[in-house]
Amino acid sequence: MMSLIPMTYVCVVSEHNLPNLEAILCYRPQTVILIATANFTQAAKRLKDQLLATPEFARTAVLLADTEHLAGNTLANSQHWVQHALVPLLQRHATPHFLNLTGGTKPLAVALLYGHAWQECHYKALGIQDIERFVITERGPQVLTTASPLMPTVSIEQAIGLYCEALNNTSSAPSALEQQLAQQLWQGLVSQDVGLGSLFEVLNRIWSLEREEPKWQKKVITLPWSSFTHTAHVTPWLTALQQLGDQHFSFSDLSVTLPGNARANSRQQKQAAQLKSWIAGGWLEDVVYSWLSEHIPASQLSINLQTQTSDDRHSQREADILLLHKGITWVMEIKADLPPNQTLPDLENQLSSSAKRYGNTNKILFIGPELKNKLVGKNNFDSFKGRCKGNHVTLCYDKASLYKALGV
Repeated sequence: MMSLIPMTYVCVVSEHNLPNLEAILCYRPQTVILIATANFTQAAKRLKDQLLATPEFARTAVLLADTEHLAGNTLANSQHWVQHALVPLLQRHATPHFLNLTGGTKPLAVALLYGHAWQECHYKALGIQDIERFVITERGPQVLTTASPLMPTVSIEQAIGLYCEALNNTSSAPSALEQQLAQQLWQGLVSQDVGLGSLFEVLNRIWSLEREEPKWQKKVITLPWSSFTHTAHVTPWLTALQQLGDQHFSFSDLSVTLPGNARANSRQQKQAAQLKSWIAGGWLEDVVYSWLSEHIPASQLSINLQTQTSDDRHSQREADILLLHKGITWVMEIKADLPPNQTLPDLENQLSSSAKRYGNTNKILFIGPELKNKLVGKNNFDSFKGRCKGNHVTLCYDKASLYKALGV
């Protein structure tokens, strides 16, 4: 564990504080002073919580400066606060004193820059790996060209924790078997395998389109082979899915047995419901996760992360995939097909709405082969892609387009 460095590091808090967190973790100061006006008090507390939750910083003194008389909207107010509140506070803490002015208003930044003799001043732009360092001289700011300390790895949980008060990771990374089967499903749909297409058509009808019909409200459903087309090609896919739970999928010479839609009460029924969810679209999340894990560290990649904000404690949101890449948080919504009673604009609106709670993010909507083929067949693909782009959402549909969006 690396030791803390005797210094006082001052940060101006704003709505988006991932660059502040990165800079503090980079310089490892013994004392941190956070400057937050009334609008950003909660943001400062979340930043403090994330710092103290990091083992290396458990003994860091993280102070919230008294900003009762700081508005920050005029130079006069900002200068008065710096001289009468911040400077006396700094005099009680160890030198050297460093200033990070990534956040804050322009009047406050000017007042801070020229209101105290800083050892160094820092600026960390979102998505830029390096910290810009400079000092104030008689001729004005002078950029320092010596290298900064090595930028630390910030986890996706730390980044999201700057905006969400409660985190509940309900799903772990997919198993090797799940990833293997998911890749098989992907290849089958891309190649338009007739057996897989027939199986998915039946499952979608029973589990989704006709879900509420009484005949499907059973714990277990048994279908004759005549329910399927291309039966000889369906059998290998049923055999593959049996690996996830042969008690849920079985077949004989006469029929096929699969999970029904009755309310899950027993442990076995809940397992069946989870399996249905995976087959209905969870497998595509596993495909995308495996592609991402080839380039993104596990600590910066999360699947099915549930979050809750301080002003929305009675409602939780779940993101299919969240990742942190090159200092930017990415929110991903993954759709194997268009759900019943949803339109294409609904998909984009859902992603844009949920992404707001994670701060300053980039957004990706990833669609599976079935949905893409439907869009292409109806000549809607290009128009939908353009709509997404106009709303700052990147539409991805395979490994290449995903990697291009992320720049990996």
